[in-house]
Amino acid sequence: MSFVFKIKRNYVDFQTQEGVSFKYYQPNQRQVLEISKANTLEEIFKANEKLLRENLEVLQADARDDSKTFNQKEAKKIKEDFIEALLENSTLEDFFKAMNEEFIAQRENKRKN
Repeated sequence: MSFVFKIKRNYVDFQTQEGVSFKYYQPNQRQVLEISKANTLEEIFKANEKLLRENLEVLQADARDDSKTFNQKEAKKIKEDFIEALLENSTLEDFFKAMNEEFIAQRENKRKN
């Protein structure tokens, strides 16, 4: 007999100024360990980039126009453009801080209920 466990990961839904909706999943233990093991600035940068690629998902519709959907290729391009913008504009730390604050708020909400 085998058991299958499905663990529901916490996530935050957010929308860019352009109206694209994303889902960002809370990092798992393996991902946190990878980042904590990174020593050089380049290793930290690559670990954070990998974390974004693994945990960021483009929702399959434009938040401003429900009738517009993205195909897989468009969604991948949108995701890559968003990640590149975060990395190039030095807003990565602000992004992770905002996501962490949302995860903390979710935990507090669950605790109160």
